[in-house]
Amino acid sequence: DRTIDLMVYDLSGRLIWKQAQMGFGEQTASWDGRDNAGDLVPPGLYLCKIEVDADANEASRTVEQHLISVAY
Repeated sequence: DRTIDLMVYDLSGRLIWKQAQMGFGEQTASWDGRDNAGDLVPPGLYLCKIEVDADANEASRTVEQHLISVAY
């Protein structure tokens, strides 16, 4: 198993939401548009960052980033 950290940032770089989970193989995750306090975030663009512990012979973390939008 590898540690998978999922983080959502606003465009100013402020961490809005974070979740850590253990996993192996294909994984799925979802974010309901709420911050860590449980409040709905304002509509707009956010950056989703995914970090995964790497194998011993790789860099320490694998990082992937995606732009996501919130509308309601």
